[in-house]
Amino acid sequence: MKRSGDTPTALWSTMVMIEYPELVDQVHAEYFRVGATIATTNTYPVLQDRLDTNGYDLDIRRLWDAAIKSARNAAQANGHSRVAGSIGPLIATYRPD
Repeated sequence: MKRSGDTPTALWSTMVMIEYPELVDQVHAEYFRVGATIATTNTYPVLQDRLDTNGYDLDIRRLWDAAIKSARNAAQANGHSRVAGSIGPLIATYRPD
């Protein structure tokens, strides 16, 4: 969020993928640059109930695909790295306080 300059919301990491996908790519690349060997997909926050509750009619599979593609591209660019999926809770747990 800090890189995007936007105010954090319950969907901040999902919205970053939609509005600033290059930031997700940059974060993956930076982690590999400092020694990471596994890219974690940005899929933890991508939950249908969160989208519905916040009034977004988005294709969740398209969001998952984008997150997976970003992680895979970063891993492949690193040459020997792997990708780990991230599964969020069944219901939203984000609290801004």
